[in-house]
Amino acid sequence: MVGFPVYAGAAAQVWNGQIALGATGGSLWSAVPFWALPSGGYLVGFLAASFLIGGLAERGWDRRPRRTLLALLLGNILIYLFGLPWLYVALAQRPDLSMDLAKTLNFGLWPFIPGDTLKLLVATGVLPGAWSLVRR
Repeated sequence: MVGFPVYAGAAAQVWNGQIALGATGGSLWSAVPFWALPSGGYLVGFLAASFLIGGLAERGWDRRPRRTLLALLLGNILIYLFGLPWLYVALAQRPDLSMDLAKTLNFGLWPFIPGDTLKLLVATGVLPGAWSLVRR
């Protein structure tokens, strides 16, 4: 997977012939260094959330719907706690955007709430049910 263009912008550059697959010059995925990507904080947040949710799952939080929902919600909040400030800092470098809190939330939070809610509800229904099948 190293060098595979899976993040925003990189795939288009590869398909257009601007850069070669795996030879992006800045980071593994694009010509922009990782810390300058607006999505960088979300990637760090996913890592932190995986540790949090995994730790809670090891303690049995994935066995009952209410605790499953709470664990996943805490993980989602953690992703946004890393992602939103990082997004603001990365986009504040562009004077044409005149970044502020409202724009940061419009770019990095509000559009994702419906999908995140749906994923949390589906996972909350599936995980405890899967454990019930495993116990049988």
